[in-house]
Amino acid sequence: MKRRAELARGAYRNLSVRRRCFLLGLNRSTVYYQEANRNINTVDHMNEIQEIYARYPFKGYKRITDDLNDHGYLINHKRVYRLMKLMGLQAVYPKKNYRYEVMSGIENKFRQVNINKMTNQSLQFAA
Repeated sequence: MKRRAELARGAYRNLSVRRRCFLLGLNRSTVYYQEANRNINTVDHMNEIQEIYARYPFKGYKRITDDLNDHGYLINHKRVYRLMKLMGLQAVYPKKNYRYEVMSGIENKFRQVNINKMTNQSLQFAA
């Protein structure tokens, strides 16, 4: 594919781009495509994230993004999230206690069942 795209870009200048692409079996967008420049600061960002995380392991990706911006790095929170995920870093904080929520959910189900039984019985007597 890359070889054909190079041929379409460079060789046979006397033919139109449209004709070159047709003969090579390419879309014209392939000829005009320019690869985006990759950010070479990725390693720098990862090192800085690692340093901040070592000092403050309880900070999540949003707070680390704020720290990086304070240090002069122009970086998005989505990029910090992706890099932290790539490095296997996750904020350390107490997790949610689901025990109370589960109990309240069971009580609500019992209430709904009792209400449904009562309405079914009242409908049977009414008929």
